[in-house]
Amino acid sequence: MTWLREDLIYLAGIIDGEGCITICREKKLRKHCLTIRYWCVVNVVNTNKVLMDWLHNTFAGKVRSRRPDCIPLNWKTPYQWERVAQQAKELCVEVLPYLKLKKAQAQILITFADAMKKPFYRHYGVPKEEIEVRDRLCDTIQALNKKGRVIDAH
Repeated sequence: MTWLREDLIYLAGIIDGEGCITICREKKLRKHCLTIRYWCVVNVVNTNKVLMDWLHNTFAGKVRSRRPDCIPLNWKTPYQWERVAQQAKELCVEVLPYLKLKKAQAQILITFADAMKKPFYRHYGVPKEEIEVRDRLCDTIQALNKKGRVIDAH
């Protein structure tokens, strides 16, 4: 996909300020077997519907609003725009040169998405070493995204 440089620069600012670049992990026990599912996400949450429509029209992805019963009455409706999986990776590759604050997260997401392109392990299971790589990348990006104060041990 080819996007305008100006749009990518603007998007980088939006992602740095209002967005999130992450890897999600879900662990479930099914029929006495632990399954782990991972997926890459780039999203932006904002109350400006015009911005969300621009993101959707320019970069595709999905836009959804939060259910009215899930937000206080005096709040504006929050919207979430997102691209997932390989679409998230494609976007990160293009926006990477313009990111200031979330460049490390974008690089990790790209590395993770490339690693997920390895052979499909449906019948044999994912090798332990591959799970360790995925978990390490997921833990690293989640640590970078952690909210709250960083406590310096020194």
